[in-house]
Amino acid sequence: LVDALRRAVADAAGDARHARAAGPDGATPAPRDRILAERARPVVKVQDGCDGTCAFCVVPSVRGPAASVPLADVQAAVARAAARGAAEVVLAGIDLASWGRDRGEGDVAALLAALVAMGTGMRFRLSSIEPRGLDRRLLDRVGTCPDVCPHLHVAVQSGSDRVLAAMRRPDDAGELARRLADARARIPGLALGLDVICGFPGEDEDDFARTVALVQAAGADALNVFPFSPRPGTAAARMRDDVPPAVKARRVAHLRALSDRARRMRAASWIGRSVEVVDVGRPRDGRVASVAADGTPVVRDDPRGPRRGRFLLHVHAADGPTAVAATPEHA
Repeated sequence: LVDALRRAVADAAGDARHARAAGPDGATPAPRDRILAERARPVVKVQDGCDGTCAFCVVPSVRGPAASVPLADVQAAVARAAARGAAEVVLAGIDLASWGRDRGEGDVAALLAALVAMGTGMRFRLSSIEPRGLDRRLLDRVGTCPDVCPHLHVAVQSGSDRVLAAMRRPDDAGELARRLADARARIPGLALGLDVICGFPGEDEDDFARTVALVQAAGADALNVFPFSPRPGTAAARMRDDVPPAVKARRVAHLRALSDRARRMRAASWIGRSVEVVDVGRPRDGRVASVAADGTPVVRDDPRGPRRGRFLLHVHAADGPTAVAATPEHA
């Protein structure tokens, strides 16, 4: 069940990979449009490229500098999604935090405000974002607008100052902790996901312990954890990969266990409460799969099958990281 649900609610990640094939003007090829038309949660690509110099990342050399899709083009894509019956749009980019900077069209908070003002009735979710994007304008927009999902996924990568410096990341661990704490304080009910790399060259047990401490202090609700793997052409590929594979695997397993426990706790926290969902399909067991605004997967038995729009479900149980709900009384 859990594996089936993860496939059902991973539309955003899969769509984001396909969306990167779009042209620089943000237009999506016609075959991709047909796929998005069939989904309740299309991904709209709003940005491409990156100006960063992270030691492990090949993106700047293959995708070029950061480039924003013009606001008018994003609005047109959102209008098309609304016309097709979408209930949620995921805003994606290689470096989402940089949107608007190159065009003088504001920032991600202004983008969200403009999209909500269109009055489509959809909700909007941000895909992965760099820590520097968590300014107070954005946090307040996410925290106060019911049409913006209280869900952030932040690429922190490590909690060790020494490793962050070797990675050429722009923030130290203290700044990361402050930004994450501010997000938690300003967004009621925030679901917080983090990206973490384990086993970067030179990472020792103390460095890893600091990463674990950052994850726990932030109260992360989910983690994407990756063992370090050198990418040809990057600075990190020239470093000595001195963390044994078995050590990387152990560290990855430790963080993934923390993530699984946090996901289970998040799902269980909905028991006895109503949650707003968007249907995304059917797992193999025949139940209807949904996604809550905070990203929690939700399932229910429903003879009518998937429904359109945003609606409330009452959660009565949890199955691991998945909330189990009743059929809506009024839909």
